Amino acid sequence: FEPVDAEVLGFVPYWLFDAAAATIDPSLLTVAAFHSVEAAQNGKLVSKKGNGDVPGGWAMLASDAFTELKGELQSAGVKVVPVIQRAAWSDGGRERAITLLGKKKNRRALVANIADFVRKRGFDGINLNFEPLPREVADEFVLMVRELRAALDEIEPGLHLSVDVVSGLENFDLAALTAEDAADLAVIMGYDYRTKSSGVAGAVAPLEDPATTDLTTSVEAALEQADPKRLLLALPWYGAAWSTETDQARSKVRSDDDLPAPVTVTYQNAVAQAGVSGRRYQPDQASAWTTYAAQSCGNCTPTWRQAWYDDPDSFGAKFDYAIEQGL
Repeated sequence: FEPVDAEVLGFVPYWLFDAAAATIDPSLLTVAAFHSVEAAQNGKLVSKKGNGDVPGGWAMLASDAFTELKGELQSAGVKVVPVIQRAAWSDGGRERAITLLGKKKNRRALVANIADFVRKRGFDGINLNFEPLPREVADEFVLMVRELRAALDEIEPGLHLSVDVVSGLENFDLAALTAEDAADLAVIMGYDYRTKSSGVAGAVAPLEDPATTDLTTSVEAALEQADPKRLLLALPWYGAAWSTETDQARSKVRSDDDLPAPVTVTYQNAVAQAGVSGRRYQPDQASAWTTYAAQSCGNCTPTWRQAWYDDPDSFGAKFDYAIEQGL
């Protein structure tokens, strides 16, 4: 393989931390982003829930195992950054995001708390995961990113700052967010183009697909706003499985009550299933998949089942595309 001058960022969710800690190869990464710590609407970082429980992300970052892994990664030259998230998918989450970003006092409190967190814990920067971004506070999000850039530079110039962007780019001003006084990178979340609720089976991260938006659509739209060197394409290490009407690609999904429900599938399980039922490959979507017969119970109606996932061939095609585009 020829080495490529590119950032390679890996997200480590707290619920997969133990597996990651046992298997992660520092030589393959430039940035490790640990997901996540929640930003409250008043700008505080949530270290304890209302019922007294410690959130999983906070507990991960406070553990001895994380401290040990952090030291190993940093010694190998990998930047270690926590993910600060503010989900806005629900009505309540959306209102909290608007309150956080829309009020200068709250926004600046978050910047100060993040900077203090980075300084005290010895992190190499921050990844921001605000999704989706409410339209009403899109400009305020840019202001916060600029303020955070300045605060991080006061600690140490060159600390990492990246922002995660939904695949449709809705309400994210990439030009402003990736300006010299803002984030180093905008991370395009190139997944969930299809979900468990989709009506047609197919790749969750299709390279090209006329039936849905796709990675090419997202990247081309992002390149209209931002320098490719400021963009990073994130890909999913998971797929999805549905009950389908046929064993052919682009089959309609069946949702009868007595049929197996749609599920997220891990790479490991998808490869194991393909080893039994046979691996297929869809070149335009750049996705591996397999199909097999399944039923929910011994007396239940059998149906076709399809699992779509990424493997070395599909990831390679998407990596090549990102590199060709200069990301």
